[in-house]
Order: sequence, then C-alpha cells, then structure tokens
Amino acid sequence: KGMSGTFRLVESYKPKKPMETMIGVAIKAVNEPKEASVGMIKKYIREHYPTLDIENRMFLLKRALEKGVKNGELEQITGKGAS
Repeated sequence: KGMSGTFRLVESYKPKKPMETMIGVAIKAVNEPKEASVGMIKKYIREHYPTLDIENRMFLLKRALEKGVKNGELEQITGKGAS
C-alpha cells in the first residue's frame, strides 16, 4: 500500500531536493486552500514532469512526503500515511 490523505505546506517550507520541490509546486498549483491529496500530487507530477515516470517511482514521492511530515515541512491533514 502507499500514501493516503491530504497534505499542506507549512509556512517555513524550503525544498532541498527535486521531489520536494515538485511536491511544493503541486500543492500550490492544486489551489485547494493549500492542501492536496496524494492522488492530486501524483497526477500533477505525471502531467508536468512526464520524464520522471512517477507510476514506477512512487517510492520517491512516498519518501519525500514522509520526510516532509517528519521534518515539519508538510502537515498531514488526513490519512494514515505510508503503510
């Protein structure tokens, strides 16, 4: 199983790696009061970064979301996270 739930950027968000940057851009682009589901983030990355092949590299997204929550850069609003 993968990630689930919705996420929101915290005010001090400063991305350090490309996947973290993509997540931040995706959350801002979704424009749902600064929150986005994993599916919405994945769809945005798939559409705007097709060379990444996110379908076969979900571990990158999962790891970046987990790290963002752990470091306080992202706030997980709903869902259980990684399983």
